[in-house]
Amino acid sequence: MRWQAGAESAVTFSSAKVSAEGVVTDGRGADAVVDRLPTQTVPLPQAVSRGLVDPPRDVVKTNVDVGGRFANYADRSILGGVAVKGDETRARLIEAARTLVEAKGYHGTGLNEVLAVAGAPRGSLYHHFPGGKDQLVSEALTAAGREVDGIVVELASAAPSSRELVRALLAALADRMVAAGYAKGCPVATVALEVAATNDVLQPICGDIYAGWQRALADALRADGHDTAEADELAATVLALIEGALVLARAGRSRTPIEQTSRRIAKLLGTA
Repeated sequence: MRWQAGAESAVTFSSAKVSAEGVVTDGRGADAVVDRLPTQTVPLPQAVSRGLVDPPRDVVKTNVDVGGRFANYADRSILGGVAVKGDETRARLIEAARTLVEAKGYHGTGLNEVLAVAGAPRGSLYHHFPGGKDQLVSEALTAAGREVDGIVVELASAAPSSRELVRALLAALADRMVAAGYAKGCPVATVALEVAATNDVLQPICGDIYAGWQRALADALRADGHDTAEADELAATVLALIEGALVLARAGRSRTPIEQTSRRIAKLLGTA
């Protein structure tokens, strides 16, 4: 297939087969959604905005003739916001997967639903995530892990002690859960419980995220004067209590288990 834009910066889809789903393909993996037409000429900005043309890796390497000259992979300036749109589409897919997987789990989340929530064209999913659902969910989990990392870093900068850090963290997680109508709890736990024993791609992702949170708690405990061994053990205990509290709170649609756990952890870490 050749993607062409003439003097009026239009893209012509030609020499291609159209599937029943309206996907144009040249047999080499490049695809774009069109309106079930064997050929179509669309102004380049519209082609980009409608998702007919994907980011530079698809557009440029298949040759785009803009105003009589071909753009190559390095000459992206001709295509204006194509790269930015591709990044935005990818980010929307990850955010949609994060939301759906946390609420419904790995098996309860379908790719068509992710596309619908993201408002993304069908061909964009495997363009951005050639590894399919596992790659998408891996990146969604990683993003969710970074969100909690950011919360911990922000709270730690203001908390005078590990005890106050954990108290503030539990309050923030409870607020997040309530605001989501109890559809959110721990952003990793649902997937971890479903597939950790059977999915060799997602299990290490979940394990690494939990290990990172435990290290952050242990660092705060060491800063309070606990030795390394004690800090590591306390961090594991506190993390287990937090995770259990989130599960109970979500199951009961009540923040009470989180508040109870917060008081118990305060005592554990040395407050009456």
